[in-house]
Amino acid sequence: IGSTVTASSLNAATSSTSNGPQLVTGILSSGASARIESNRVANLKNNSVQASFNFSAQISGIVTFAGVNTIIGNTVRNLSTISRDFPAIYGFPAVDRISAIGISQSSSASGQTISQNIIHSLANTAASGTVFVVGIHYRGSSTGANFMAQNLVHSLAISGSDVNSILCGIYFDSGTVTAQNNMVRLGFDADGNSTAGTSSIYGILDGVASAGRSFYHNSIYLGGTQTSRQNRTFAFINFGASNARDFRNNIFVNARSNSGGTGKHYAIFHGTNATTNGLSVNNNLYLASGTGGMLGFFANADTLTLASLQTATGQDSQSLNAEPLFVNPNGTAATVDLHVLAQTPAKAAGSPIPTVTDDYDGQLRSTSQPFIGADELPGVFQQWAQANAVGGDPNLPGANGLANLLNFAFGLNPASPSRNELSHSGNIITPGGLTTQLVPGPPTAKFIRRADYLAAGLTYTAQFSADLSNWETDNTAPAVVASDGVNQVVSLSYPLLSGGAQARFFRLVVGLQ
Repeated sequence: IGSTVTASSLNAATSSTSNGPQLVTGILSSGASARIESNRVANLKNNSVQASFNFSAQISGIVTFAGVNTIIGNTVRNLSTISRDFPAIYGFPAVDRISAIGISQSSSASGQTISQNIIHSLANTAASGTVFVVGIHYRGSSTGANFMAQNLVHSLAISGSDVNSILCGIYFDSGTVTAQNNMVRLGFDADGNSTAGTSSIYGILDGVASAGRSFYHNSIYLGGTQTSRQNRTFAFINFGASNARDFRNNIFVNARSNSGGTGKHYAIFHGTNATTNGLSVNNNLYLASGTGGMLGFFANADTLTLASLQTATGQDSQSLNAEPLFVNPNGTAATVDLHVLAQTPAKAAGSPIPTVTDDYDGQLRSTSQPFIGADELPGVFQQWAQANAVGGDPNLPGANGLANLLNFAFGLNPASPSRNELSHSGNIITPGGLTTQLVPGPPTAKFIRRADYLAAGLTYTAQFSADLSNWETDNTAPAVVASDGVNQVVSLSYPLLSGGAQARFFRLVVGLQ
């Protein structure tokens, strides 16, 4: 819908003179349930300047307000308008007074899914007046499973300087919802220039104290400069007071900086009425690095440091205050990238959440030490598990009955029902289980290990016993007797044990760090 290359290819060029709002919408579903998948809405424009207390002219990519909807894999980009909005009297405006929206879901039915969508380069270019620009708006049921996952919002823009204007990545209105693996970058327009210099900016706005609000593994970055006025900006803000709400394994970075403005720029902001009742918050990475930066807010008070935030909430004990090392958070619409570099402190710093098994890209997450944020750089085991389609749990058995961890560690095929005997001829290795070689003197234990076992986080701990009851760990470095570049066969002699008895039995303990 719309041209991929021609700006304003579908253009409502003149303003409506009717009493109702002038709406330009790419896809509208107002009846039964819909699956809206793999569409592109691009280069639409609405030139209406209507604004009243009850409504505003609006441009939007995808809108649903009835039925159970699945909105998945769509791209909404390069929507523009000069429509103005009537200033919100209390808090955030109603959805029908937002001049530009990428995706809006407001059906009250349970079971909504908004996933794997990309929304970028939405702009309100009005020179004056209050305007609101939102990447994704969600309002839904107070029951059931509703998901917002693996969406990317970036490069939204406001040209004017009205102090009441608002820029928001994802706006959660009422309803139960789980939001996971989303990425939001705000503060720069499609060309990589700072934007919305006098506006309030919200990366994620959790705007209503509804029960059952869960935010897991999201990556939010705010940048650019605040050029005047005292408006505040927020990587993540929630207005919950005592409702059930869970914020874990997120990256909340506000690098917005004052350059003429005097506002504060928060990484996380708990609403002025917030209490610890119903609150679960931990294993997040926070950063407020610009001039005017403020790490957090809780119980009606600023918290400048992580320590003060931890004291205020009594939680966040495993959270970090660090630079996450995004690949390119300040780039243009074509180059922005909120994936993380390999040396990120978010690595293995998260807490396992059983319902979050993959990341923004669909890569399997570690089941023991996941990354904080939307991006999980897969470890060697995760890559192996994905390639062999066995899932990310190392304890699950393969077709041969062995745990996937052992199949991984011993070079076995998890899809094969057979268990090979370990053998080798020179450096030609047939992977298999443990063997004992009888030679003159003490017998020799042999086992296979991956050549990249250190990088893979594998540990192989040899233990020996004389009676199968008492086991002793042998820390002797095994000798490599064969290697094919992928696997190694290594050997250890059965030792004398601490009491002087000759070891008769051998076992191997395999671990994954």
